[in-house]
Amino acid sequence: MTCEKGHANLGNRARRVLATATAFTFLCQNFAWAVCADGSTFPANGFVFGQPPTSIWSPGVFFNVAGSTFIPDNSVFEHNDPAQPSTGGGHNWVFDQGSGLCKQTDIGPAGGAPTAWTLSTNCIFLQPLAGSSGNPPIPIFAEGINVPYQGDAVTPTCDPTQYVGGNPRVGPALPTNTYFNHLGCSISHGAATAPQTAITYLFVAGNGSGLWVVPLSNVTNPVVGGSAGKVVGALDWFGNIPLGQQLVSATVSPDGQFALATTFLK
Repeated sequence: MTCEKGHANLGNRARRVLATATAFTFLCQNFAWAVCADGSTFPANGFVFGQPPTSIWSPGVFFNVAGSTFIPDNSVFEHNDPAQPSTGGGHNWVFDQGSGLCKQTDIGPAGGAPTAWTLSTNCIFLQPLAGSSGNPPIPIFAEGINVPYQGDAVTPTCDPTQYVGGNPRVGPALPTNTYFNHLGCSISHGAATAPQTAITYLFVAGNGSGLWVVPLSNVTNPVVGGSAGKVVGALDWFGNIPLGQQLVSATVSPDGQFALATTFLK
């Protein structure tokens, strides 16, 4: 009896510890969710559609938003102009079936936090495919425009200290090196990079266009009034996926190893 009671007490104690740990975990998560990426505080009641501040955000800009992703870049002010709002070191790219997949331009007070968005000229449209030819396959385009429905991004960075001698091009990798870091160093040819400076790869898919990856790189010589941060580079097509799959969205694993696409087909 004593032994059984002891086991019961141990079980109750374990459950109390588990409940306390779970409550602490949720408390920490709530605290983490309450802090935005730029260090500002998340509203106590969250963002509610139709209520300030969301009721004044970008009216009439979006039509059918299917998602967005924040792309870090080396910008400081919108259009590289101190008289315009701060970008927070990046821009939102929105997947909108009405306007297209576009980088958003921040609107707001000089040097302050953005209060609204408007569409920029940096957009991604996919042209439908009629077929392919050659080996490796080269796309044959058809008439029309296909807007990516949903997508995902990865920004491989490079820490050269993860290699002996601090030089990925000479020294072997340390045991602590990761695939993600090795990928980033391969792309940058060994130069140290951060999310704001490294190339971002945006994976997108279109119903009639297949799966694509779009490099986003910082403007080489930014000027006041010009584009701030990263802009669209040359698209690259995944030609080994059979045509006619009706792909609608794309994603990439956080370490950059795997790219996936979903389809309407059963």
